[in-house]
Amino acid sequence: MAEGFILEASETLGALDRAQPLTERVAERLRAAIVSGQIAPGARLSVPDIARRLNVSRTPAREGLLMLEREGLVVPHPTSGVTVLMGDRQDMIDLFDLREGLEAIAARRAAERSPGIVAALESIVDRHEEAVARKDRAAHLECDRAFHRTIREATGNRRLSRQLLQIEQQLVVLNRILTDKPGWRGTAVIRDHRRIAKAIGSGDPDAAENAIRQHIGRSLKFYTGTS
Repeated sequence: MAEGFILEASETLGALDRAQPLTERVAERLRAAIVSGQIAPGARLSVPDIARRLNVSRTPAREGLLMLEREGLVVPHPTSGVTVLMGDRQDMIDLFDLREGLEAIAARRAAERSPGIVAALESIVDRHEEAVARKDRAAHLECDRAFHRTIREATGNRRLSRQLLQIEQQLVVLNRILTDKPGWRGTAVIRDHRRIAKAIGSGDPDAAENAIRQHIGRSLKFYTGTS
């Protein structure tokens, strides 16, 4: 198990702007570092260390960690502090199972309430296609997340959107430690996304749900080998 911050995190976690809400800023800084991989899965985080590195008191450091614990990105350590999320293949399967169900609800609601988002979705897919053509993996991943973010935000259901975001972030961390696959083949993602956008734009909730379930299922199979 990794101990403490990895080098990149130590160098990038600088003091925070004290004029901003500290608890949220602490959580935001740590969340970004965890999801980006700057803080390694399994790394131990302590309140005193975070307070020192971010130049804040222990109270916002502790509360920021509690926020991340509720989001599933860190787990309590048996003796002190917390550790960044670790997991196995079954954890990933469980998360994909949850994601499929919630994404299905989001796609249905988007088709029922916001079919007009199809233009925004198609624009994202166009940018995604360009990113894949130039082999820009970072842009590929961002377009993928932007597509799903647009759908969940179109539902108007903040709780649903929050849960899906948390699952997405946990999967990013687990993908990093459980597979060396750099990402699902871009052309397959683009094909699925165009199908999902078309179904949402047609206002057909059944077609939208079916398309996104197939998409999540293929992603699960890619990362875990589950049929």
